[in-house]
Amino acid sequence: PPAIGIEEKHGGLVVDQHTENAREQIDAAYSRAGIYGLDSKEDIWMFIALDQEHGPEFEKKPGYEDVMEALTDLNDSPELRIEYASDACKALQERV
Repeated sequence: PPAIGIEEKHGGLVVDQHTENAREQIDAAYSRAGIYGLDSKEDIWMFIALDQEHGPEFEKKPGYEDVMEALTDLNDSPELRIEYASDACKALQERV
C-alpha cells in the first residue's frame, strides 16, 4: 500500500491535498524558525509544533503579542525564547 498521505489515482500515486498543505506549512515554519534565530533541532521542532497547533504564522496573529515578544527578545538565548513562546501559547489556551 502507498505511504500515509499518498493515494493511488488513475494508475499513479498522488499526494493528497491535506498532506501537501501540511508539508508547505512545515516548510514555512522551518524558514520562520531561522528568522527568529532558532537553530537547534529541538528548538526548530518545537516551533513547528506550535505552528501546527496554533495555525500558520501563529506568532503574528492578534492576541499572540507575548509570543512574538518572546521570540524576538535577543537578550535571551534561542532555547529560552522558544520556551517562553511555548509558555505564552499555553497561557493563551488556558484563557479560552
